[in-house]
Amino acid sequence: MTSPHPSMLRVALALANLITYLGAGLGAGAILLALHGEPLLALALATLVGLADLADGAWARRFKRDQYGLAFGAALDSLADMIGFVALPVVITVAAGTPWWLALPVSLIYVWAGLTRLAAYDAADRTSVPTAAPVTHYRGLPVTFAGLVLPLVGLIGAVAPGPVWVWCCGALVALAAGFVAGFRLPKLAPKTYPLFGLLALALIAGLVIVRG
Repeated sequence: MTSPHPSMLRVALALANLITYLGAGLGAGAILLALHGEPLLALALATLVGLADLADGAWARRFKRDQYGLAFGAALDSLADMIGFVALPVVITVAAGTPWWLALPVSLIYVWAGLTRLAAYDAADRTSVPTAAPVTHYRGLPVTFAGLVLPLVGLIGAVAPGPVWVWCCGALVALAAGFVAGFRLPKLAPKTYPLFGLLALALIAGLVIVRG
């Protein structure tokens, strides 16, 4: 077995990576809340997971990193995304009371689409030719949008007629379709981050109020 890269711990403790770890921890905490009968609080934490994902990317672009640091950060980000934007939405939807006969196919479709989106993004990143032109568009919907869409839909479902799980299942199917779609979506400009931060705080406040 090969020994770990000598700079592994130093790279792991870089600020951008620490924010990624924080997002993964929030995702794990949200899973525990959902499993203990608190899907609305789990949705509130899911919103914070989305904010952490925005923050780690913004911080990462501020600092120069060697090839190992770049590869480590990219791999860590994908693993954290699997927790916060693939596993967590499924657990919340199931915990909201979705019948097993519906939860099973919806979960399988969503997990397949989420993993496919992450794998396609990583493959494109590994095989792309470096260019001076910045990337301005996504191909399909990034999985990180689940951190905003699902809490928003969950909040609507909490105050609308009918069970919340109906809304959550609809959101997962729509997100799954977006993950594997071929449309071009403009990337978020950094100047829009404060707006998303305010929207996230409003969502969290609404979810906490509705939960009571």
